[in-house]
Amino acid sequence: MTFADQLINSLARDVGHIFSVPGRTVFPFLRSVSQSPLQDIICASETGAGFMAEGYAKASNKYGVAIIVAGVGFSNIFPSITNAYYDNTKVLFIVGTAETFHGGRNIFQDSSVHQLNNHNISSALTSYSCLMNTSDHMNHYSNSMFNLKHKSMPVLMNIPIDVQTSKVSELPKVKNVNHSLLNQDALKHIIDTLQKYSILLVVGNRANDAKVAINQFCEKYFIISAATLCAKGIIDEWQDNYLGVFGFGMSPRVFEFMTTIAPEYIITIGMDINERNTYQWSSFTQRIIHIDDEINHNSRDHYLMSDGYISNINILFNELLSTCELEQDLLASLNTRKKYIDNLQTPAIIATPHEDNRLYVDDVLHTVNSFYSKNTSFVTDSGLHRLYCAQILRLAHSSRYYSSVNNGHMGWAIAASIGIKLADHERNCICITGDGCMLMTGTEIQTAAKYKIKVLFIVLNNGAHGAIKNANIQYPQIGLVDHQYDIPHYDWSLFAKSFGVSSLSIKTNQQLYAALEMFRHISEPLLLDIYCNYDSSVNINWYYEEFIRINKNKTE
Repeated sequence: MTFADQLINSLARDVGHIFSVPGRTVFPFLRSVSQSPLQDIICASETGAGFMAEGYAKASNKYGVAIIVAGVGFSNIFPSITNAYYDNTKVLFIVGTAETFHGGRNIFQDSSVHQLNNHNISSALTSYSCLMNTSDHMNHYSNSMFNLKHKSMPVLMNIPIDVQTSKVSELPKVKNVNHSLLNQDALKHIIDTLQKYSILLVVGNRANDAKVAINQFCEKYFIISAATLCAKGIIDEWQDNYLGVFGFGMSPRVFEFMTTIAPEYIITIGMDINERNTYQWSSFTQRIIHIDDEINHNSRDHYLMSDGYISNINILFNELLSTCELEQDLLASLNTRKKYIDNLQTPAIIATPHEDNRLYVDDVLHTVNSFYSKNTSFVTDSGLHRLYCAQILRLAHSSRYYSSVNNGHMGWAIAASIGIKLADHERNCICITGDGCMLMTGTEIQTAAKYKIKVLFIVLNNGAHGAIKNANIQYPQIGLVDHQYDIPHYDWSLFAKSFGVSSLSIKTNQQLYAALEMFRHISEPLLLDIYCNYDSSVNINWYYEEFIRINKNKTE
């Protein structure tokens, strides 16, 4: 067998799909895929292929695979490498390059004689990036797969054609790492803190593997909790003790709890400690305990933590659930925590009354959520609509939420939702995007049509770059010219039909209800082009901005 055959067979033991854009320098891989159990999803662009692989990785809790050619293919997939790095996502990027003996001859798309050296450029954004030569490719394979499986970071393999077609008897086995570590000091400290102090539990995206145990623990003892934007949906948002989103996109009840009741401790679980999630820890009066299965270098503010521990989060919470002494104390103090929640003045969900019959973003999201709160994957793009989604969507524990949080790449959700649906086909998949995002990667809806992947694409067509336009309305001193950020009201329904995607133009609530009901009964993708408005009187990010202002005043 060839190296390409062996590598594809190795990947097929972990994943069911790969995402690619074909080209001469990856022909050996594509031929190997066609003879394997893997399904090759041919994408409209390398950028889309990378985003689909990211979505697949997030939904499968394993990793995603994207195969592309060097040169322009690598240039196009670079946004996804950046995005995977920022969001700590496991994606294997396989870049096919020209034969080793052509290096330096300046042939077509040869990057070896230019500064566009794929593995060097991507080395800062990956846990491992390599150029595989005929003499060392086995060592690079072992290192690549070890990093891919045991670090929450992307990996890049730059593989020449002659290495792909070289004969290989078998690949070396990848060493395993035992992640089943229970930190006894962490367990003891958490138990002691829960027994003695008022706390707010905040979960991050790396808490997902412990989702069941965390929900059981919070529900049993009415633990007051919140989630970062990228961890939305890990805790059942229909529980009374769940406050909402902490940090960027902050929910009103989190703001009220933090600024009035002010818990004595914040316990963060599997959370990236960065500016968008926490802003200024140094101005907090609370002590902060951080539990994680890894301390990633993308978390920049660890020096501000009171205590940090590495432990298997799932094992830790199962231990907390089975600790009899803690059970007695937490059940005894349960009514105190319920009183905290009963005393909150702000509602769990923002509801803004509108006096006219036009569709508004918040109305649309409330309606979508009334149809789909359970067993649904929500995938949101970057823009003002993501803040609305953070505060309006309420997800049951059977649902999941995905977004490009730390990098915020516009158009990410359109492609990522396809990978997410393929990795998690039992759940409904709803992509919520805007007209600005559709201008960037909207062509990837053709991939959903081609493979009949059932995704509901909701395009909030407000005819503007909403976040910028809203900022100009809220802060007129910025002095932006409104019409500069307008987008013509393109007919995205017609655009979708040209790619073979069923679509509807939505201008009334009645049409929206009918379309959402229709999606329940079809087996193919559907795009809703929703002509809607933003309410200029609502500053959806007010709570986050006010929280920043208060903390700044404390610091000063």
